[in-house]
Amino acid sequence: MHASIRRSLSLARILTGVARAQSGSFINWESPQAHPIDVTPDGRLLLVANTADARLEVFDVTGKAPVRLGSVPVGLDPVSVRARGNGEAWVVNQISDSVSIVDLASLRVHRQRAGCTRDANARVPALTSTTQTSFVGTGPRA
Repeated sequence: MHASIRRSLSLARILTGVARAQSGSFINWESPQAHPIDVTPDGRLLLVANTADARLEVFDVTGKAPVRLGSVPVGLDPVSVRARGNGEAWVVNQISDSVSIVDLASLRVHRQRAGCTRDANARVPALTSTTQTSFVGTGPRA
């Protein structure tokens, strides 16, 4: 009799926990960020990967306080952003398995490259302004 009561109490605790989780808790399943913030080489723009909203946020930081210039929809779970010169940003999107190339003048994605992260833990894209070559590093999931 005691064993069946203990089992019933354990089941009740589990069901109560499930009910609590469904009635108000929110579990965030975002990918871990690798390099979520960058500044353009001229120091004028702050670039922020908004992982929760799948966007690149762009701010003008030339004044006393940052001024939001806009928000650019990119792929799912942007985890890394790098400025490639003063006019372009590259955003690594973990779940979309892609890189979004954003034109900072128009605040639009002008190119999307799929299959770049190979479902690995995307790291910082290595960019140079002198070549047309870029690398997206991958590593083991933490």
